[in-house]
Amino acid sequence: MDQIKDQSVRTFLNDCVKKTKRVSFEELFPGIEKDALDLMRRLLCYDPAERMSAEEALEHPFFKELHQKENEPGNARIEYFDFEFE
Repeated sequence: MDQIKDQSVRTFLNDCVKKTKRVSFEELFPGIEKDALDLMRRLLCYDPAERMSAEEALEHPFFKELHQKENEPGNARIEYFDFEFE
């Protein structure tokens, strides 16, 4: 909340907290696997300074079977031509 400078937004968020009940991911997704739960918590973090980056997410254990660093473009420039088929 300290990072939010607009007082009307702060007031709105405070009102929302008072009107809603916090529900854990475990309640929303019973039986969720540990790695998926950790990934969701780290990606859905409100504070951008604490939020996981896309690169960090690709390295997360949840994606261990899908992640193939040698086949990922990284921060290579994507040309418009690559999307012309759409």
